[in-house]
This record gives sequence, C-alpha cells and structure tokens, in this order.
Amino acid sequence: MNLTKLAGLAIALGVSSGQPAIAHNIQTSGEVAATFHIEPDHNPRAGEESLTWFVLTQTGGKQIPAGECDCQLKVYEEPYKKGDFSVLDPPLKPISAEKYQEIPGAKIIFPRGGRYILEISGKAKDGLSFKPFQFRYPVTVRAGQAAATPSPTAEKTDASTAAATEPEEDPILFWAAILFGFGIAAALMLKPKQ
Repeated sequence: MNLTKLAGLAIALGVSSGQPAIAHNIQTSGEVAATFHIEPDHNPRAGEESLTWFVLTQTGGKQIPAGECDCQLKVYEEPYKKGDFSVLDPPLKPISAEKYQEIPGAKIIFPRGGRYILEISGKAKDGLSFKPFQFRYPVTVRAGQAAATPSPTAEKTDASTAAATEPEEDPILFWAAILFGFGIAAALMLKPKQ
C-alpha cells in the first residue's frame, strides 16, 4: 500500500470519526496572552462538571499566577449582545493542570446544551505588573443530563435570551459517518494506478 493510500485512509478515518481534536485556544491582548482549555477535550456536556482553566502569560513568556491577578469569569448564552446578563459567574481559584501550577481555573456546570461565551477579564492586583485584559471564548455544550443545580454561583438569567439547545447525538449518524469514511478509504485503495 503506498503512502498516498495510507494518507487517504488516515484522513478519511480522522474526518469521519466525529472525535474531538485535543487543543488549547490561545488569544492575546496587549501584553497578556491566555491559553484556554475546558474538559473534557473542549466538549463539555450539560449538567456535568467541566474543569475550565486559563494559563495567563506576559510578553516574554512569564506566567501570571492566579494569586497575582484579580480575575473574573462570566458565562453568557449565545446569541450574546453587549449588556446581556451572565448565566453563570463561576469563581476562579488557583489550580494545577497538565504542566501548569497556580493558574486560574473553575468548575462549571452548564445548565443546558447550546452555545456559550466564556469571558475572562482581569487586572494586576498590584496595579502595575500588566495591563487589564479581557478574552472571550466560544464554547459549544453538548446535550447531557439537565443540571439539577447550577454551578456554585448566584445564577442570573435574562428572560429575553432564548435557550439554545442541541439535540442528543444519534448513534446511527455516528456509525454512518464511520462507514462513509471506510468507503472512501476502500475506494482510494482499490483505485487502479494510471
């Protein structure tokens, strides 16, 4: 089997598997950069606790410990417009995740499936170390069990915001995508050389 066919098989299987890619989202604002991650693998489920964390760094790569940042996290439902109330205000606490120590993190329980915006903002506690920043990250929350209780915050709601929901996953569609990927791979392998 030649390299082209192997690459085709890998692409077909990777594209059709429906499995999330593991990644961290990075944004910069002035002299501060933030690396964002939410468990599990950027695919949180409604009603289930999701550990969310941020690695904050200054220009030059110096990490900003959670204890040196007056940081806040707000969660908004989409569609979001300026002035909307946050649905959750999870408290940020110093945590350790992967190779990082003392980074701001929070445990979030999303009330329902749909699209959300996570907004982290902060300023230096000493007022001098770095300039204030704000980052917004879109998050799609998959359907799960309905949250019996919201995250440990005072939940705020805006009655005018319609709840965006996402239907349960259909296993038939998942397996159809897998079979489609195998079909493409088989066609690539059986295609006669020219």
